[in-house]
Amino acid sequence: MTPGYELNKKSISCRLFGKSLDKAERLRRSNKPKNEYFEQHNIDKTVFKTYELHHIYPLALAMSKEEFELIDDWKNLILISPNNHALFPKRNNHITYISGINGEKIEIKSIVDEKSKYEFLNGEDVAYDQDKNNVMIQYNKLLNNI
Repeated sequence: MTPGYELNKKSISCRLFGKSLDKAERLRRSNKPKNEYFEQHNIDKTVFKTYELHHIYPLALAMSKEEFELIDDWKNLILISPNNHALFPKRNNHITYISGINGEKIEIKSIVDEKSKYEFLNGEDVAYDQDKNNVMIQYNKLLNNI
């Protein structure tokens, strides 16, 4: 199956193509993971209103409805500034993982190129609850094994 995206003004949907385009399965992103992110991390959306939610493990890599739902989870999201979000390539589904969290810094590395790493400062570059560090790291490890 090959994942693909369709964009419209209100939503992003993922299409999983089998042998025939007629059998495409449309998967719509839910607002639930987004809302859970803000709730779980105790973040006021109005404070970080220009920030964007980024899937650490790319949603485009989902090869089934089950994988799509696993990847589109609050534990795989990070709220990031638009300038820093632009650092992640969009076209090649750049696979990244959390390589470490040290105090207020989170480090995200590329699986393809270990030299490609990004360090972000919590409260400036990204926004998350540091008490959720272990939850995020463990979930990220799970996703990188699917």
